Amino acid sequence: MKKIILIILLFTYCKIIAQNKEVKLDDLKTPNSPGFQILDISPSSIERPTNPKEFALKVFNLTNNGSALPKNFAFEIAPYWFAKPQNTNLYKYLNIKYSDESGTHNNIATGIYNKLNLSLASSFSDSIAGSLLANTNYISFGVRTNLITLRTKQQNQALNTLFVNISKRLGQLSDDLDQKANLIDQKILFEQDSGKRKILEDSVLLLTRARAQLVSEAAEKDILYKSYLEDSLPELSTPLFQLDAAYAYSEAFPNNEYADKRFNRSGLWATATLSSTHLALIILGRVIWDNVLTDTAKNSFARKNAFDFGAKLDWTIGTNFSLAVEHLHRKYSDDKGLNTNRTVGIIQYKVNNNVYITGTYGKNFGEFKNVFTLLGINWGFGSSPLSIEPAK
Repeated sequence: MKKIILIILLFTYCKIIAQNKEVKLDDLKTPNSPGFQILDISPSSIERPTNPKEFALKVFNLTNNGSALPKNFAFEIAPYWFAKPQNTNLYKYLNIKYSDESGTHNNIATGIYNKLNLSLASSFSDSIAGSLLANTNYISFGVRTNLITLRTKQQNQALNTLFVNISKRLGQLSDDLDQKANLIDQKILFEQDSGKRKILEDSVLLLTRARAQLVSEAAEKDILYKSYLEDSLPELSTPLFQLDAAYAYSEAFPNNEYADKRFNRSGLWATATLSSTHLALIILGRVIWDNVLTDTAKNSFARKNAFDFGAKLDWTIGTNFSLAVEHLHRKYSDDKGLNTNRTVGIIQYKVNNNVYITGTYGKNFGEFKNVFTLLGINWGFGSSPLSIEPAK
């Protein structure tokens, strides 16, 4: 399937399910959990927009904790893939403008539900690391969605042309199977040998039951089909502009005692992404409601408000590898002594369509033990087909 077209954010590959003219989006990737980001233990605090898998599991291991086993987990789910609207299609999911008998559909804001992602994260700190206090469990939940996605006129035209050509060619390949089945049916009528007739009948049954797979295999070998993909590649870049929003809330459990539970931190933020085919600039603004330790001896905390602002430059190399650098400044509204910065470099490698490995190194927020080294693994699960034709 490696030659199937890149039609989704971060160069998504597609597998064709031809019987119903659907595409299966294999390269979906759930972004870093907002629950980890609010705790400042995520590989990236400034996230490049992606299209989430149905279900994802993330494991992060802070290497400066001196532990060989990961202690940070996040579970994420995309409700869209479990409760898709009846009239949904690939155009709406990928925010592609198209026209049909009912009018023109811009699909600029269809990502609000389509890209909605819910997450639950858990972390344990056995030593002071950035914003995490020693011997404390943290539980957080988060929500993320896409508010606006804009594609250029050329991108929309290229994608529309591509999908029409793919749909037509898949229909032709499906018709070829029908003709083959009809020819075999005719042979069955005149075949006197019962054994040979049984073989022919089994062949027709296979063509009927395995139609989607057979057409998919034929498409991968079809010269005309592959030419559609190659001709469209120059126009099929990521969206020009995306605006995403996220919210996260966390609580702390000192010494793993529920009775000692306290509010830890919450935040609301937005990211604006300007992209070309290989390069993306992401700008973040975040409001934080923090519960800061003000007196170590008395174990006293005080609510303080802060604001994060910064940017990330993300460079995608080929289809499996990316490099990024991000910088964030955190400013507290009433205590300049708490102001701090985060600057990290990030490397990400796609092992396959379901597994991503991320490495991060740099300076985290805080003034004590703020060298930040992190290894993260993201597993995605789910099969996600969408119609390649506009809803009727």
